[in-house]
Amino acid sequence: MKNNVLVPVVLVLIVLGGVLVLTRKSSSATPPEMMTEQTTPTPTPTPTMARPQPPVAGDVFANSSIKSMAYQVFPGKLSDSAVIATKGWAIKSTLQKDGSTKVDFIPSEQADQAKSYAVKKGDTLYFVEVNPGDDTESKDMFLQDDYGVLVGADGMVK
Repeated sequence: MKNNVLVPVVLVLIVLGGVLVLTRKSSSATPPEMMTEQTTPTPTPTPTMARPQPPVAGDVFANSSIKSMAYQVFPGKLSDSAVIATKGWAIKSTLQKDGSTKVDFIPSEQADQAKSYAVKKGDTLYFVEVNPGDDTESKDMFLQDDYGVLVGADGMVK
């Protein structure tokens, strides 16, 4: 009879001991505000904005979802709205030996990389400003949403 009572008591003590050990380990964990630099915080989810997808080669540019965000930058003189859209970028064009023009978008800040486009006769280069709300009076605060789209004389994206 003693053994019949002793076995369940020992089992209960083992289970309680395990619970106590687990409770101590979880309560001694470092609170988030005390984390060291070695820990990686969990990223905070942000609302997803539906951003229009850049057109791909072969798309009809006139039917593109970004057409209203595109500003012609070559050939020709920049319009007033194109000057505003290209805030934070310098645009440099260089005539090439083959008759094409190399157009460079050069960021004023190091947050982005320069982008280059070879524009052949008859082609048009557009600067796309997806989020004009990220611009201040004098600079673009988020350069990564800006890019160029090269369109052939046939209206197709190259």
